[in-house]
Amino acid sequence: MFSRFVSLETSIRTTLALIDKPIEVLSPEEWVIAAEITTALQPMKEVTDHISGENYVTGSSIIILIQGILDLYNNMIEENPNFSSSVKLLINKLKEGLEGRLGNLQGSKTLVTATFLDPRFKNIAFPSEKIAETAKKNIINLVASQINQDLGEDPSGDTVEMSSDTPSTSSTLVKKLAAFNTYRRIAANYKPAGTPMSRAITEVQRYLEEPLPSENSDPLKWWREHSYNFPFLSKIVKQKFCTVVTSVPCERVFSKAGNILNERRTRLSSEKVKKLVFLKYNS
Repeated sequence: MFSRFVSLETSIRTTLALIDKPIEVLSPEEWVIAAEITTALQPMKEVTDHISGENYVTGSSIIILIQGILDLYNNMIEENPNFSSSVKLLINKLKEGLEGRLGNLQGSKTLVTATFLDPRFKNIAFPSEKIAETAKKNIINLVASQINQDLGEDPSGDTVEMSSDTPSTSSTLVKKLAAFNTYRRIAANYKPAGTPMSRAITEVQRYLEEPLPSENSDPLKWWREHSYNFPFLSKIVKQKFCTVVTSVPCERVFSKAGNILNERRTRLSSEKVKKLVFLKYNS
């Protein structure tokens, strides 16, 4: 609202000057304050828009965004010493609100884990090495637990049957060839080198050594393309990657419903409206 109002300043002031009736108008100083407020609120708008997204992971960027916006406000006051006192008060109130409402985000194990698992951020996004090291140890423990779980699972029907039966007409000829029996006996006694913990440490370290993708890349796509290289870590991603819950999606559905059920279509049944909203939202 402020952004559009300020961008139309010349048109608004010209129009108001043509009105014969007495009307309360903004003073030149208040127009300056309006422009400063626009500058102060812009970072909040950008972060709000990003967190309100539905088609990408948002939980992994919360710590970075909040720390970044606090730094922006600290620099904003230093870089704009001529800001009016009221706008400086607004910025300080915004900072107090963020710190008071969100508290210490680095203390959230959920957000810290999600941030570490985002290939764009990994362990470089945290404000202190202690938090980064704690996050790394937590991920290693999760991966080691996943390896233990996978190794302890009862083999499914996909296991190789040690049989010397005559090969049948099957698409999986490797499972049926009798000539593979010697290999099958060796493979049955094979165990990967290292403990689950050592394998977890190795996999997490290889993940940290991967180059960082661009800031605008899709972390879910990255994990789809690299899951073969990090088989156990990718399973942790499926469990721990998260999206921040907001009321924005249901507000969007509500708006779409308002476009369907208008004053010219008041006789639609609730069941019909439900189906139309579903089609509209998922088309």
